[in-house]
Amino acid sequence: PTLEVGSLSYDFNTDECSYRFNYTAKISGPCGEQSVTGGVTLTNSEASAGELDVFTPDFLPLCNGGDAILTFTPNCDLRNWTWQQSADGVTFVDLPQNGQNNPTYYTNSLGQTTYYRVAGAAGSCTLLSEVLEVSVLEEFAILDFVAEYDPPCEPEFIRLEVTLVPELPNDYPCPYEIEF
Repeated sequence: PTLEVGSLSYDFNTDECSYRFNYTAKISGPCGEQSVTGGVTLTNSEASAGELDVFTPDFLPLCNGGDAILTFTPNCDLRNWTWQQSADGVTFVDLPQNGQNNPTYYTNSLGQTTYYRVAGAAGSCTLLSEVLEVSVLEEFAILDFVAEYDPPCEPEFIRLEVTLVPELPNDYPCPYEIEF
């Protein structure tokens, strides 16, 4: 006997990871009628592998040299997921030192904005999480320094002025100290 099955398709919802088609085939032959059951699972290759977040109390952007704790919550039944990192948000490399299936990643000290995602296997597909941008504030440098007697002829104090690049906003969250 020969069994021919037509093509299977399914319109996935964007958050749906997979769909299982179950079937029963009835076969008639010299031994009578027999039933065989089975199933086919279709995996949505467009589904997100899961959600990435920054663990509280960390906040973004980080101060230059800061680090963060990142967490991953899988959406799908993933096998062997791995953290990945990128300097440009396009080309990612695996972070094997974090191990497989670890829901937490501790960044090292970061001196530039870095991008993270998780890649994992679901069925025969590789699913990717959304990309998480861990932004890092620029370090500042002294562009100009002025020290003048005030008033110039009979000084009562010295007026000091420092120009920083980039210009620091009043709510700059990173600690800094300027000593004269």
